[in-house]
Amino acid sequence: MKINNVNLNCRKKSYSVIERNSHFTFMLFRSPVMFISDGDNKDFKNSSAVIISNGFRQEIRPLKNTPFRYDCINFQTSSADRQYMVSMNIPIDTPVEITDDFTISSTLKSMKSAFLRKGRNYNEFMELSIKIIFVSMGEMAYGKPDIPDITKYSEFKALRDAIFEEPMKEWSVDEICYNMAISRTYFHRLYYKAFG
Repeated sequence: MKINNVNLNCRKKSYSVIERNSHFTFMLFRSPVMFISDGDNKDFKNSSAVIISNGFRQEIRPLKNTPFRYDCINFQTSSADRQYMVSMNIPIDTPVEITDDFTISSTLKSMKSAFLRKGRNYNEFMELSIKIIFVSMGEMAYGKPDIPDITKYSEFKALRDAIFEEPMKEWSVDEICYNMAISRTYFHRLYYKAFG
């Protein structure tokens, strides 16, 4: 697999029409979007992802009147790569709701770093990384969503996402606990249970 480009934190104000002739594009959306293909509309209010194949036409629009945010990878595949994707039942040209984008987001950040520095084992790293994304996406497409039964999980997930978006901000545990209306000890217990 050849990675042509890795882009993070992209924003679009209007709909996009994606048409590729010789490449695949993986897109992870971090905001509500609508996918339109062949007159069929699918709305996703949370994170979603799609792998767009060669020559497939896909319109993507924000659900709200704000720019949608996304990360993307443009890549080329060999016949062996395409066979792997089929054997793993990876959804192509079909958007998938992403219940927890931590694994995919972390992998994308690592891929961007590797893409910029192109170290000695660059090709192997990139191929393994995109397979991690494929496996995660496939699990969410066909497996039962693995949402932990933890009090305030959605708030903890939003907090973790915010911390990863702004790591340089000074985060105060006491302020977070005050905003979530929980004690510091309970916060630590729930956060550990949710994310380790």
